[in-house]
Amino acid sequence: MRKCILFGTTCFSELIANYISIEEEFEILCYTVNRKYYSTTMFDDKPVVPFEQLENFYNMDDIGIINTVGYTNMNSIRERIYCQCKEKGYKVESYVSPNAVIYANEKDIGEGNLILPSAFVGHNIKIGNNNIIFSGANLTHEIKIGNNNFFAAGSTIGGYVTIKNNCFLGLNSIIKNRVELEDRTLVGAGAYISHSTEKNSVYVPPKSYKLDKYSNEL
Repeated sequence: MRKCILFGTTCFSELIANYISIEEEFEILCYTVNRKYYSTTMFDDKPVVPFEQLENFYNMDDIGIINTVGYTNMNSIRERIYCQCKEKGYKVESYVSPNAVIYANEKDIGEGNLILPSAFVGHNIKIGNNNIIFSGANLTHEIKIGNNNFFAAGSTIGGYVTIKNNCFLGLNSIIKNRVELEDRTLVGAGAYISHSTEKNSVYVPPKSYKLDKYSNEL
């Protein structure tokens, strides 16, 4: 069993730890955070070690780090942590659930990705580094994905789509075939993207309205 350290001490970190513990793909040694965010010695029954001191406690040649930082600020914090790990020469592991459905070639999936249970990754899909593909996301076929992107549950990506870097795709969003998402595109929950996007752009569907009352006859 491979040994790992989880970067982050959030509810998302607990979620990933729970999957890992049940699936028994990794042994979790501890959690880590940057020293300035270090506030507790234990989290989820595991020790917490400041990131800057990991080498004082472990032989990092034999241990991988799994980045459990989420999508805050268009995944830029997650990107920064990934870069810090690489600068230290640490191995950044991917967590790919054995309960995800993966038809892409392993060599076409980069490092540091989180692919959660029940995600679907179809034929001829290329995935960069440090992405999160949540449970229920559907990546159909012939898709190119860059780095530091987040795919929420229920997001569906059509064929021949290109998604660049630091994009966020919300719950149940849909990306039409042959569309390109530029860097830092935010697609809100339930939005439908039928044309290529612009950098640093936000796309949301019409909002829901609260009705004052409904008929008892309904």
